[in-house]
Amino acid sequence: MALSLFAARALLVDYLNGRTLPDRLQDSVVRAVESRLIGGEVPVLNRDLCEQIDSQAGELRTEQGTFPSV
Repeated sequence: MALSLFAARALLVDYLNGRTLPDRLQDSVVRAVESRLIGGEVPVLNRDLCEQIDSQAGELRTEQGTFPSV
């Protein structure tokens, strides 16, 4: 795995902070982040990308399942 792809995945996982994304969307976001990293674009996770992630992200997961609603 290319270092840029690894870094893109790490940035997304950190941003998700335990939430999930559908596999196809996750792959698409990782490629977009990787492209921004390679191109030197800042911020890598811009507002539009974060809004897209947030609108599609699932609930937090634990080893036992999702956190209960408060």
